Amino acid sequence: MKTLLTNIPVYYIVALALVATLCIFGSAHASTTISTDITTGGAISASSTLQVSGAGTFYSTINTPNNGGGYQIDGNTILTASSTNSSMALGHNALNKSYTGTDNIAIGDSTLVGDTNGSENTAAGFQALVDNTSGTGNAVFGFGPMFYNTSGSDNTALGFIPLYQNTTGSYNTVIGYDAGYNMLSGTNNLILASATSSFGVANLTTGSQNILIGNNISLPSATASGQLNIGNIIYGTNVTGTGSTL
Repeated sequence: MKTLLTNIPVYYIVALALVATLCIFGSAHASTTISTDITTGGAISASSTLQVSGAGTFYSTINTPNNGGGYQIDGNTILTASSTNSSMALGHNALNKSYTGTDNIAIGDSTLVGDTNGSENTAAGFQALVDNTSGTGNAVFGFGPMFYNTSGSDNTALGFIPLYQNTTGSYNTVIGYDAGYNMLSGTNNLILASATSSFGVANLTTGSQNILIGNNISLPSATASGQLNIGNIIYGTNVTGTGSTL
């Protein structure tokens, strides 16, 4: 008995034909728009962009190319990962440049967006390490931590815009609100402080091996090294010894 197809909507026939084509050839090299549901047990691959305007349910693996692939929402890349350089990015424009760095983790809006060959950085927050290009081994968390850093390495920054203007300083540990805000190139500094009254309170710019602990307090000099200030109560100078040497 022959079955007539006159009562079947045309778009069903078109959809079935497209599914059959995709199942047979396994790829779509041109732009294809499908306005109805598609269910396939085979692979569907796209050499450029696969767009889903409605709800998409996937019960298996979604695979993107190793370099340049990712997941987008409204044209904005929000998730990328690479086995070539062992890096992962989650968030709008996170780690969004062509780069050669390895082992980076970027989470948050524009985090590590400028990175080109920096490696082993862990950045989580809003616009963290935005200008970093070659800095390595930094661990930053919070709102705008180390925003202007370019090549500074092995820093730890936690809080609201800590080490915000640092560009080349390395081996610093900074925790707090606006902590180390004005530091540009100092190294081996320990700052556990907040500068809630003004940015100027965080006065250190280029000094090294300084220790600052307290709320809304400054170091005697913005450029000297080996300074100690704990709560504006305990002071010290020439604090530059290493190991067990005072």
